[in-house]
Amino acid sequence: MAEQGTRLLRPTPEVTTHPSESMNNADFVMVGLFVIVWAGALGYWHIAKVEHRWDHAGSPTETN
Repeated sequence: MAEQGTRLLRPTPEVTTHPSESMNNADFVMVGLFVIVWAGALGYWHIAKVEHRWDHAGSPTETN
């Protein structure tokens, strides 16, 4: 009977994780978000032809 009570008080692996392990996960999340945002911006740059619009934005001879 006493053994069952102590078994309930033992910490689970989720509780005993080291703080640096959770920071490693946060690092992967931050790097992943950076890559996703960067890829999205690069895709938008090519699809919307942003560079083309910026090259011709100050041209006084061009008519829209």
